[in-house]
Amino acid sequence: MRVFVLVTDMESVYRRKGIASRFVVSSLLISRSVRKDAVSCIYLKDNRTLISLYGSEIRQLRADEASAWGIIKKALKSRHRRPHTGVFIDRDVSLRDVVKKFKVDKVLARSNVGIDVMRAFSSLRAFMYITGYLGSLEVDHMQVVFGESMRPEQEVVVVNIICDRSLR
Repeated sequence: MRVFVLVTDMESVYRRKGIASRFVVSSLLISRSVRKDAVSCIYLKDNRTLISLYGSEIRQLRADEASAWGIIKKALKSRHRRPHTGVFIDRDVSLRDVVKKFKVDKVLARSNVGIDVMRAFSSLRAFMYITGYLGSLEVDHMQVVFGESMRPEQEVVVVNIICDRSLR
């Protein structure tokens, strides 16, 4: 299972809705299908909310930004635990709780993948990749630094390509 987590806040997700939308699309979609083994998460650190979109269950997600943004916006405004098919909301959770929620072999982020990206992902079947906007945070004693060279959705595309190629 591939779990991608975008760390942001409520104001930024609305201000940069294109990045959030493309993050979800690049996490879950492949060519003409949905990645059944992927989960795209948006963690809102200001109100400790996790929005999880499961590739195995999501419906009505297409490659356009408007489609993804519609699902995200519906989740942001909803008070329900399941605002859309395949979308789940967990409230009052820390980033540490998010890491514990998913059973993965390794938790990775750009700052701890380093230069050898191919080796970092080629042997993993189940991992969590944490990304976000500029800045940094700490997750389970691991300092995560968000870079400036690629946007979060671009990082996800690179990770998915490397993983797909390593499975051949």
